[in-house]
Amino acid sequence: MPTSTAHDLKEPLRSIGSYIGLIQMRYAKDLPAEGKEYMQFVNNGVKRMYSLLSDLLDFSQVISQQPGCEVVRPDDILLEVKDNLRSAIESKSAQIIFDKDMPSIRMNRLHMTQLLQNLIGNALKFTDKAPIVKVNAKQENGNIILSIADNGIGIKREYQSKVFVLFQQLNKKVSLMARVSV
Repeated sequence: MPTSTAHDLKEPLRSIGSYIGLIQMRYAKDLPAEGKEYMQFVNNGVKRMYSLLSDLLDFSQVISQQPGCEVVRPDDILLEVKDNLRSAIESKSAQIIFDKDMPSIRMNRLHMTQLLQNLIGNALKFTDKAPIVKVNAKQENGNIILSIADNGIGIKREYQSKVFVLFQQLNKKVSLMARVSV
């Protein structure tokens, strides 16, 4: 159901985006500065909605596949994530640092890939300086603890409980604060 709904919503959104683009191209010289600003707000809103629908489609695909757990090494997944995010990493001069010999973990590979890609992608987006992302894995009391830290803007304590809530995005204008490991 979410897949068909997201697909159905994308088409009218594409039309809105196309018409906004046409209006901006054809009538830009006739629009006052305030009108141009409003058109940009609409254009940004269309892009944001398109991104949310793409996320919904990705999520729907992940849950519909219901893949099982397997034994994988997080460093192998991180190499895949680095490859997927290569252009963003290079354009931001980012460093993604992790041990090349992490312990194997029984996990859902697809879900872990998506999680790491989202966390690292956010680390690349939400910093004004060259991002540094460190991923560590350690064994403790029979469990593997995977930790991720970056030099981005951080997450205020009151928002930390929302980090893993579906489709939740915290305000990008959150002020700089103490670092938190997720």
